[in-house]
Amino acid sequence: MHWVTVIEGGEFCEGSPYSFWKTDYEAYEQLAGLGASALPVIREHMNGKLEDHTRYILETVIEDMS
Repeated sequence: MHWVTVIEGGEFCEGSPYSFWKTDYEAYEQLAGLGASALPVIREHMNGKLEDHTRYILETVIEDMS
């Protein structure tokens, strides 16, 4: 997923919507804003290798939306 790449690579990574992802909290807000329909895709990415801060953001979104 594009937003996982952005969280992992930072706001200036390739394909990053720079003005969109300025902080981890903003990433959280954007993911939560996708709604419950995004949960299966978020869970799918939890099975992959992620940096700790990315895993924390995704776990928090799952917990808050479940």
